[in-house]
Amino acid sequence: GRLAAAAYCRMHQLVRLSEPPGWLDVSRFIVEFERPLSRLQADFTSRVRLRVADALVPLSPQLAAASDPAYLRSEAVLSPLCPPPKLPGSAAAAAAAAVPGGSGSLRSGRPSEERSSEERDVAHEPPPLLAHLGRVRLWAVYGFLLCPEELSQPGAVELLVAVLRGMYVLPVYADYSILPHTEFEAEAKVVARWIAKKEDAKRFPGLIRESRLAAFRHAPAARASARASLCTKLSLLLSHALDSPTSLASRLPTLVATLQ
Repeated sequence: GRLAAAAYCRMHQLVRLSEPPGWLDVSRFIVEFERPLSRLQADFTSRVRLRVADALVPLSPQLAAASDPAYLRSEAVLSPLCPPPKLPGSAAAAAAAAVPGGSGSLRSGRPSEERSSEERDVAHEPPPLLAHLGRVRLWAVYGFLLCPEELSQPGAVELLVAVLRGMYVLPVYADYSILPHTEFEAEAKVVARWIAKKEDAKRFPGLIRESRLAAFRHAPAARASARASLCTKLSLLLSHALDSPTSLASRLPTLVATLQ
């Protein structure tokens, strides 16, 4: 970008014997935003207080379970016939305790036939996180990238490293992307400003290097395995919809989660 702008300015000087109109403002903009990430971090730190860790760290158990390729390969996950296994720490796991016959069930006053039909439909709904798994992983990396001071919160570093182990490219816009591990590589004094505990700050660079190695070694195979599993499950959903068209409405959440 800088080289192209400088070449344009030079050609303008040679042809018209003057600098392009507004070139001083453009050059100042290019220099000031040469590293936009550091500027964004400064803006978010001084003007906006985002509680990234408070929002994302509680999702760590569910995120780890849903990101496991073995979970997606499980026969009950995204199946049109079997209720999906509950993700650890999810609200659905707690709601399962209030199923028919339980004291906390809100439907205990309804007829058993109606209740069992509704509960069967609800039981087939996949965990809500599953449909947004890719977005949540991006939110985790972007959140800690723009607000790195949130890494001081308990469990934040572990969550970030777990996500980075399965990601080696971070999409930004269209076909432009950045390498997330590289962006978290910083000098010791910068890491110490991000992470208050000295012991965690010392371990952080090693964890980032380890997660980068794991991502380049295992992430492509894991993604290919997940894609193959999802294609198989979509075929099963299609067969089920063709055999039982009336059950399609109750299986739409499963279909949406699989396509996502």
